[in-house]
Amino acid sequence: MLRWALLPLTLAAAAPALAEAQVEALGDLKLYRVPMRVNVAAQAQKQVAMLVQPAASFERVYLLDAAGAVLTGRTVRPTPFELRARNVETQGLGVPLPAGTVALFARRAGRELLAGEAPIDDLAVGEKISLPFGESPDVTWTRTLVAQSERGEQWRIDSNSARTTAVKAELTLPFGIKGTPAGAHRSERGWILPFDLPANEARSFTYFAEK
Repeated sequence: MLRWALLPLTLAAAAPALAEAQVEALGDLKLYRVPMRVNVAAQAQKQVAMLVQPAASFERVYLLDAAGAVLTGRTVRPTPFELRARNVETQGLGVPLPAGTVALFARRAGRELLAGEAPIDDLAVGEKISLPFGESPDVTWTRTLVAQSERGEQWRIDSNSARTTAVKAELTLPFGIKGTPAGAHRSERGWILPFDLPANEARSFTYFAEK
């Protein structure tokens, strides 16, 4: 199994130079040739750098899923997030990416700590990358039933951020709502509404789910 590591920019820049495997095309497959002799002892593992992309840049997007939400009331939930990018040179990538596991590291108090892991498929140059890394307590949201009638239910979504910088988020709304939200686009699961959440602020949305 291949294991990738996403390091903070300062750590990646300070990392020592590594001998990097050279990629070669082998029909539809990719061959990674290690430029040195490598021995693997019995019952042991060996780590070899296959790709070194210190300029790779990703965008963090928080995902609020009102289409699949089942909890109601004032239950405060941490918000799942993804790191997204496109596998192109302008985003510091532009190389074939083998399937494996991506490990995300963050710097805390001068130490490099594991922040999460996500699976990644084989990706060709130009394809989109989406890495789900779990939930963040820094951005929370609630879904509250405001009113109910024979025609349907009125809901309110409240999103709060404790982060010191603005973040990008997406709210997924169910298909059976009255009217299409401005700026939303259709997906397999519902209407996707992108929005910006300012630092240390909150945003609210209301929608009417027809019966």
